Amino acid sequence: MNKVNHSSAWTESGYDLFAREGDLGLQVERLARITGLNKSGFYHYFGDIEGFHAALLTLHEKTAAIYMEELKGIKSIEPDYLNLLVKYKTPVMFQMQLTRTKSNPYFQKMVELVNQMQETILSPVWCDYLGVDNNSDLGMRYFNIVRDTFYFRVTFQNFSYLHLQNVLGEARIILNNLSEQKSLA
Repeated sequence: MNKVNHSSAWTESGYDLFAREGDLGLQVERLARITGLNKSGFYHYFGDIEGFHAALLTLHEKTAAIYMEELKGIKSIEPDYLNLLVKYKTPVMFQMQLTRTKSNPYFQKMVELVNQMQETILSPVWCDYLGVDNNSDLGMRYFNIVRDTFYFRVTFQNFSYLHLQNVLGEARIILNNLSEQKSLA
């Protein structure tokens, strides 16, 4: 196996592990066991954990760019967007773990970058789904609340189309009930 393959083995395993467990799950000895590589190789390729974080963020940015290209092609929230999220489960979970790790400014910068790209692309479809075409700012603020609720509730075990559909269903019910209450007042 050449240097690029060894480096990729570390980053791909680390990406998946971070998506599942967050930064606390990234332990060099554990990654060495998972990859079957000598842990001295980790330090050779990345220098330290911060160098490894940088490699993971680079991989995430590349993966997010591919995801964004596919996101541009969706026509609906259900089923298109939900299917896309399921297809990109590991990157979505990686983004969620980045969001949860408030103490790392590089992680937070990546969260903001990916969120901004997604919101720009998704805004028209999301606002149409909610029926708030005339107020995309409000629609996207609501999207952020729904996304953060999903991040709070999701695990690798329950991440599925049905779970996503349930979170969206709750969000629509709340929005509809608020609209009904307002029209009754």
